[in-house]
Amino acid sequence: LPLGEERSAALAARDEFGRCDYSDHLMLLRAFNAYSRTTQGARQLQRQLLVELRRLRMLPPNCNAFENADLNRYSSSWPMVQAAIVAGCYPGVGF
Repeated sequence: LPLGEERSAALAARDEFGRCDYSDHLMLLRAFNAYSRTTQGARQLQRQLLVELRRLRMLPPNCNAFENADLNRYSSSWPMVQAAIVAGCYPGVGF
């Protein structure tokens, strides 16, 4: 187990998933269900982001995933990454 504050957080999580029924199987099932809910939320957020990027015409209408290599062509250009961050933080700048 971790030390200090992380230890108390780990113990609290163990107690929450265990719920004092002393069953490792039920605890693992609860942990897996929590993991599934979290990943489902992440997939839903990804779909929502994809829809918004298509709506703003930043992605082609036929794009169904972020796995297209053309979508990542500016990722190694630090000025382009900085410009994207500034545009997200201050959408009215430069327009």
